[in-house]
Amino acid sequence: MSNETILETEDLTKEFSGFVAVNGVGLRVARGTIHALIGPNGAGKTTCFNLLTKFLSPSRGRIVFKGRDITALPPAEVARLGLVRSFQISAVFPHLTVLENVRIALQRRRGGSFDFWRSKRVLDALNDRALALITDVGLAQFAHATAAELPPGYPYGLRFAVPQAEMPVYLPWLMRQVRDLGGEIVTRRVTALSELFEAGVDALVNCPGLGARELVGDRSVYPVRGQIVRVTNPGITMSVRDEFHPDGRAYVHPRSGDCVLGGTLDEDEWDTKPDPGTAEAIIARCTEIVPALADAKVIEHLAGLRPGRPEVRLESNAPAGGGPRIVHNYGHGGAGITLSWGCAEQATRILRAGET
Repeated sequence: MSNETILETEDLTKEFSGFVAVNGVGLRVARGTIHALIGPNGAGKTTCFNLLTKFLSPSRGRIVFKGRDITALPPAEVARLGLVRSFQISAVFPHLTVLENVRIALQRRRGGSFDFWRSKRVLDALNDRALALITDVGLAQFAHATAAELPPGYPYGLRFAVPQAEMPVYLPWLMRQVRDLGGEIVTRRVTALSELFEAGVDALVNCPGLGARELVGDRSVYPVRGQIVRVTNPGITMSVRDEFHPDGRAYVHPRSGDCVLGGTLDEDEWDTKPDPGTAEAIIARCTEIVPALADAKVIEHLAGLRPGRPEVRLESNAPAGGGPRIVHNYGHGGAGITLSWGCAEQATRILRAGET
C-alpha cells in the first residue's frame, strides 16, 4: 500500500447565511486506504462530500486531489479527474437497459464528447466490461431489461466485502481461546454481583446483556426482539440486505451449512416464541430479493432478544460497600459482534490504567 496522499483538504469550511455546516476540516487520505465519515444527522457529512466533489463551493479552504488544487474546478471536471461519488438516491435512466445504464459510467474513459453524429455502435466496445460488472453483482439475468422493468429494490444498491462470523463456529473458537490462555469457563446463576466478590478476585467485567436490568438495576436496557428463519442454502454465496423494503427489513446471509433469513427489530417485545405469520412474511421478502431461495427448505424458526440501550455502557466503578473494581460492558444491541473486540480492548485499558 502506498503512503502517497491522494486527497487532502485544508481548513475546509462551508457557511450558509451565517450557519457553519462544515468548519475547518483537515483531511488526508492515502492511496489505497478506506475512510469512514461518521456523525449524527445534521453533522455536515453530506455537505462535506458535496464540497469534496464540488457540488458545493467552499466558503474558505483548499482541496487537493492527486497533487492538484481542485478548489475552483466544476463538478464535471473533478469527475473526469477520477474523484466520483455514489448518491444515496438512485438516478438511473428508466428507459435504458441495465447494460446501457452501466455503460454510461464507462463512456467517460473514451474521452470524447462530440459523438452526436456517430453511430451508437461505437459504444459496443464497452459491452464486455459492463456485462462483467453486472454479472459481478448478480444482475446478469436483467442485463437487457430496462431500469423501469427491474423488480423493486434493484435499481440501486451497494456491494462491499466484510467479515462474517458464523456464531456456531465463532463462539466455540472464542471459548477455546479462553481455555488455551489458562482461563476457566464456569456456568453459574447469580442475582447480584456481590456474590462474585470472592477471595482472589481483583476485578469483574460485567457483560450481562438484558440481565443488567436485574443484576445492576439498569432499567434503561430494553429487549429488541428479532425473528429469523434458517433454510437450506441453494448455492448462494453473497449476503443481500434491503433495509427499505416496503414490507419490512429483509436480509439473506449464506453460511457454510445454511442460510439465515431475517428479519424483525421489535423494541420492548419479550416474546421469544417464533410467530408463524412473521416467518411467512420474512420468507416472502427474502425470496423477493433473492429468487434462488424459492425452493429452499426451512430448517428452523428462531426468535431471540437483543440487549438494547440508548448507548453502550462501558465504564468502571468501585462498589459502595467495598470489593473488586467493576467494569461494565453491555448494551450493544444487535451490534455485539461488530463492537466486541473494540469494547474488550477499551475494558482492558480501563482495568490496566485504573480509569473511572
